[in-house]
Amino acid sequence: MWIKDNRRLSRRIRTLYGILAVVPGIYPGIILYVQKQLEADYSFPTAQQCTNPPVVAPSYAYTLTANHDVSTVRMALTFDGINFIDLGAVSGLNDSRTVSYTGIRYVSPNGGLVSLPGGKWGLFFGAGNCIDADSDSFHAIAYAESNDLKNWTVYNGINNPIASRPTATFPDQATGEMLSIPATAPVVGPTQA
Repeated sequence: MWIKDNRRLSRRIRTLYGILAVVPGIYPGIILYVQKQLEADYSFPTAQQCTNPPVVAPSYAYTLTANHDVSTVRMALTFDGINFIDLGAVSGLNDSRTVSYTGIRYVSPNGGLVSLPGGKWGLFFGAGNCIDADSDSFHAIAYAESNDLKNWTVYNGINNPIASRPTATFPDQATGEMLSIPATAPVVGPTQA
């Protein structure tokens, strides 16, 4: 049934920002990709739009302005590696409407997908949020797992990452509460300077 609407799906694939991961060892092929909609959060209520981050030295030696892009992780099918059929958005990796500095708003198109015992999948991916003022998701390396490639659970996010930018304390945009991000040391050790 989704093949019948191939023309509409092909247009969506043109908004491909980049391939997040390729599912290894299966045919037809399946990819996870990031669709980026530039300046799209202006259509959200104001409370769901990023504001200028309250960056401070030494962690941030420059001034940042808010980013208003929206990133959506999607899945696609391919029979030839050239033409792709969109299978829809996946869930659980990010929340495009979160303004919390502890949430994952953006996902970078540069992940690593690994097969786990019991038919599960593990995904390492770049994660970011409003604090970075950049939808390229360079804040942290995160980790998630899925049974079906469509529904994901993040185990290592912004506050307990695999690796991260240096720890900094900010008033959270969502709550106003002072937060140290990340709250715990990354898996690889102290945050990177």
